[in-house]
Amino acid sequence: MDTVSALARPPAPARPASGSPAAGGAAQSSAAPPDSRAADIRRTAESFEAMFLAQMLAPMFDGLPTDGEFGGGAGERAFRPMLIEEYGKAIMRAGGVGVADAVAREMMRLQGIAPAAPAGTQGAEDAARR
Repeated sequence: MDTVSALARPPAPARPASGSPAAGGAAQSSAAPPDSRAADIRRTAESFEAMFLAQMLAPMFDGLPTDGEFGGGAGERAFRPMLIEEYGKAIMRAGGVGVADAVAREMMRLQGIAPAAPAGTQGAEDAARR
């Protein structure tokens, strides 16, 4: 089968996931252990922060001149958004601006997952319970 005929074929209809209520099973998110769900939420929140930062950085690059011997052209127009996206990821990995923390906290609250205690506070919580 060649690439053209594969692209021309309509996509197959979507089937419900095996753990979804439409498939007759329990909801998949409730079946996953809370630690796994919390880790997934954290990854999603970090991805959101990286994309947010890239969107905030993009206007900074709009006014930059791209002419010159090694600049401009279709290549720069194609690859500049990818570079800006990587800048956003790098800023997020270096500590970000706190958006991921707020997003993860809110997502956990909405899903009824208790957020993990910051390092060093577990002993104080145990003492307060006694």
